[in-house]
Amino acid sequence: MGIKIVQTKDIDTISEMREHFVMTDGQSVEMFCQELSHRVPTDSVFMLQALKGDELYGFLIAQAVPGSTIVYILQAWNKGPMAVADEFFSRVVVWALANGKSLLRAMTSRNPDAFYRRFSFESVATIVEYEIDQNILKDLARVTKESIKNGQQLP
Repeated sequence: MGIKIVQTKDIDTISEMREHFVMTDGQSVEMFCQELSHRVPTDSVFMLQALKGDELYGFLIAQAVPGSTIVYILQAWNKGPMAVADEFFSRVVVWALANGKSLLRAMTSRNPDAFYRRFSFESVATIVEYEIDQNILKDLARVTKESIKNGQQLP
């Protein structure tokens, strides 16, 4: 039995995909799923699944941005073969063009090099991150308290 790729608008399929979601912006998987379940019935969301029998082999979730030329690839995952990723890419390109869009954007922490090499994506931004040490709050509170106590003014 081969792998079949299907377009879906069935919100229940989100629960099958959720274990593979990667959240890079601090949003919880639960919040993303809840928001997505409200957007899926609209024409602005495009979802594909790769299935081998009942087993999930991959998915792609994209959303067209109203009033712009952009389609964001919100989530994508594939456990192989790469022909599935190629087919996902082809189909999202056709869907984007059919909806008057001319630009695909994606944010990934999994394998950005694959986007560059395989699909000719270009890096247009860099996301920088700083993890705040929770102990810093105590230090900041102490310094602020001392500054106020000593009557120091901020520059």
